[in-house]
Amino acid sequence: MKSCVTARVMAVVVCAASLIARAAQAAESPEDPASADVPAAAAAAAASDDPPAPRYAAEIGAGETRPSSTSNATPFLYQRAVGHYSPTQSVELGATFRANEGFATPHTPGSMFSSGGDVVFYGAIDGTYLLTPHFDLTLGVNGSPSSKRDVATSLQVSKGGTGQTVDALVQTQSSSLGAVASLGYDSFDENHPHDVDVALDGNVAATRFSTNQAVVATSGPAPNVAPAAATLSQARLGATMTFTILEHTDVGVDGAYFLYDAQDPANVGLFDATSSGITTSFGAGIPTAPARWTIQPDVSHRFGLVTVRAYYQLADLTAESAVAHTFGGKLQLGVGRVKLYATGSVRSDVYTDATAETWVAGIGVTGKL
Repeated sequence: MKSCVTARVMAVVVCAASLIARAAQAAESPEDPASADVPAAAAAAAASDDPPAPRYAAEIGAGETRPSSTSNATPFLYQRAVGHYSPTQSVELGATFRANEGFATPHTPGSMFSSGGDVVFYGAIDGTYLLTPHFDLTLGVNGSPSSKRDVATSLQVSKGGTGQTVDALVQTQSSSLGAVASLGYDSFDENHPHDVDVALDGNVAATRFSTNQAVVATSGPAPNVAPAAATLSQARLGATMTFTILEHTDVGVDGAYFLYDAQDPANVGLFDATSSGITTSFGAGIPTAPARWTIQPDVSHRFGLVTVRAYYQLADLTAESAVAHTFGGKLQLGVGRVKLYATGSVRSDVYTDATAETWVAGIGVTGKL
């Protein structure tokens, strides 16, 4: 029984719902350097006759994940580009593009198969309208086109009335489509400076994931599983509060609650005759299991041209008795209209019988034209 649970945990961590994480990140955007000062910039622009200058950001990074202490690590690379353009004082248009390349995984000791590599593309566009100098409304859409990957996992099959575990290679093909809406408030006023400014944001996001799965090879008797398609709908309710103290220190907290149209979102996809085996995959990349809720406090401080940020996120995962801990940070240097930065994070997904580790690090540039 423990080996089956471990195999299920590994399958979930390696491939299940990784695009869920990206869609959630797109909705909350805690790490988006191009959107860090949107409320303040919009408020300042409202006091002038000219729209804000176009803004851009570009980032490249790498990382790896280890589904368990006995598994091989899976490396990946990512690239991201963000742009914002304001045709008028009260309207801002934004676009985000990301490509994530997951490399093939070497054979796990004792396993017959290894997972292949793939490239997952993600894009988002949005528009923000400044309702008043302090309130703004944002609407956006996002999605990921179909991507394909071969995933090595374990299955339970029946032979002669008894259960047997076999190695299997499962081909997964997945995509996503989502939308987000947010309402923000910022007390910043350049004509009336405050010792403490507050920014509030409430957002709602909806994402629909689609997947097709098929067993292409096994190390033993073929399981009683036919190729199948499945979908999963996710709703995210989020809120962010940030206090800016004396213009140099930001203290904030972000929280989110997730709803799904499946009782167990980690078990959407193919099943064998005993209803345990393959879990669904929503694409490769930075792996994570679906979350029930998350909370993330963070703090940043500007020391002249240098800004330092640190954060911690706690996630309650949909898998039984599973939580995730993420520690991250960012170091940024401002040079005129350009800011150079380095960012990174370490995440541990803790299950009853396994722990998955993921780290990621990147460098980037953001600025105004």
